[in-house]
Amino acid sequence: MIGGEPGIGKSRLVEELSRRAKGRGARVLWGRCWEAGGAPAYWPWVQALRSYVREQDPDTLLLQLASAAPDLAQMLPELQDLFPELRVPASSDPEGARFRLFDSTVAFLRTVARAQPLVLVLDDLQAADAPSLLLLRFVANQMDDLHILVVGLYRDDGPQHPSPSAYLAGIARPGVTRESS
Repeated sequence: MIGGEPGIGKSRLVEELSRRAKGRGARVLWGRCWEAGGAPAYWPWVQALRSYVREQDPDTLLLQLASAAPDLAQMLPELQDLFPELRVPASSDPEGARFRLFDSTVAFLRTVARAQPLVLVLDDLQAADAPSLLLLRFVANQMDDLHILVVGLYRDDGPQHPSPSAYLAGIARPGVTRESS
């Protein structure tokens, strides 16, 4: 987590990290929160994963998605366009459906990162919706065996922008997370 006031260089720092990661063979995915309101749940995740989906050959993508495809199609409806046979599960249990979505997201990221190290950047987390932050916490708690670096950026310039780190305190484990400001 990289926090600080606007204009301090958070994005520039992570752009340089991204450039170096790409130079070492990593795939870099970016997602940005939308501060103006009205964005759907999981918007930064949708942006990051959508960019990956668009770059992949459909056959390779289907293999990587495996059993996670139906759950991820709830967040990425374009998967249903790519794979019309895909059936999105109906659920009367919203908590169970959310857990399956989170677990499927981790399974997909794990598969992608096995083929190529992955850097996942989530920007403007001060504007993130609660489901996006919950998914971030879930992913971070599953990172022990993932070849993924997750970088979160947020502004902490006043009470209107509370620190996402406080919300994500449950992920702060030595060796897994570090906060920088």
